[in-house]
Amino acid sequence: MSALKSFERYRGRGNGLFLVALAVCVVLACWGLWTGGVFDDDLQSDLRVSSVHIGEGTDIDEQAAERIVGNRRLVVAWLPQGEDLEDACDELEGPAAGTVGLLLSPAGDEYDTYGCVQMAGADDEGFGRAYVAESQLPSGVDEFVDSPLDALKVVVVNYDSLVRAKTIPDGTRTIVAPLPRFLIAGGALAGVVLGASALYLVSRGAGRLTAARLERRAHAEDARTRLGAAAAVVAGRLLSLDAEYTRRKPQLSAKQRTKFDKDYGTLAARYAEVLPEVHDAHDNESIEDLITKVEELGELCGKLSNSLKAA
Repeated sequence: MSALKSFERYRGRGNGLFLVALAVCVVLACWGLWTGGVFDDDLQSDLRVSSVHIGEGTDIDEQAAERIVGNRRLVVAWLPQGEDLEDACDELEGPAAGTVGLLLSPAGDEYDTYGCVQMAGADDEGFGRAYVAESQLPSGVDEFVDSPLDALKVVVVNYDSLVRAKTIPDGTRTIVAPLPRFLIAGGALAGVVLGASALYLVSRGAGRLTAARLERRAHAEDARTRLGAAAAVVAGRLLSLDAEYTRRKPQLSAKQRTKFDKDYGTLAARYAEVLPEVHDAHDNESIEDLITKVEELGELCGKLSNSLKAA
């Protein structure tokens, strides 16, 4: 009789431990689903694992856009016209943590824009830098409302300029699955780890070779993207300069008009000389040299614009 009672007590303790273990598993599963993004909307879901979100009403090659952004800590989202961009930014606190974001929404012949810095300290000691980044990131995109990829190239150039100025920290974005997803995945992998080990060892060498080849290709494509974007920015600045000069011309003296015509003509001629080289450049060394030349032209455009406004 005593043995039977002991067994009943043991079984009761076992049931209790089972219920505790079951409760822990349920909590872990719910936690994993929540932090893993199962309740995300389209914007959150895309930017949790990607750098670009394409909403309704925007015609753009998403894969090309991904290649342009590369592995920068930059996320860009095109949202439908009239969307509340501030609310959309608030949704990205978790999915796009550690990034600098730009939200775009078509508004006739220009974009509604909203900078969305999600880096650590952006609301505290880094507020000033975050404000500068959010203000400068969309600069120039209105020139390319009908060409979203070119607008994205301008955003990338602006981002790189902010990095070079140390307004935002340099570095690459690493997309890491939340810890609960590793815990859940670990339980599933335990049953197949022995069979997968052999396949892993065989494929490891091939994977390293493929990764190295893809990295070299991505670097070359990124350099050409930077060059094309820098050239597009200079073209936009030249057009803006011409329009600004036309507007201010009646207020300028003959000497000022002569000086501007000379400086502008020199800039335009240098840009025209560089364009064929931009088109024909293929190796990384020549592309990097051309990027330097084109960025110098952009700086000269800025100086000429400042002198025109000060006249």
